Amino acid sequence: MRGFHVLQAGSAEAAVAMVGEGCLPDVCAMDMRLPGMDRHDAILALYERLPGVQFLIHTGSLSYVLTDDLRDIGIGDETVFRKPLQDMRVLAEAVRTLATDKTPHRGK
Repeated sequence: MRGFHVLQAGSAEAAVAMVGEGCLPDVCAMDMRLPGMDRHDAILALYERLPGVQFLIHTGSLSYVLTDDLRDIGIGDETVFRKPLQDMRVLAEAVRTLATDKTPHRGK
């Protein structure tokens, strides 16, 4: 993505480990349907270590609903994107917006 330093973790466990090793992302895009650690738990673990990080959720589940504890840390419906996206520019714009929004807890 132009203008950003992008890192990829192969699993939620790897993402949590990267943060433990000093990686300090501004935005974390989390795919909710991959093997390994539950993504909900991974988001909470990442937030605990990096309370200023902004999250974007990418899911293939039409029935996915944000839980109250994810809303409580500032994740809102506007940052949940459903697969397949017809235009990935929408996702890129959301990352740009989140990366420049340093306001903690965007709200419910």
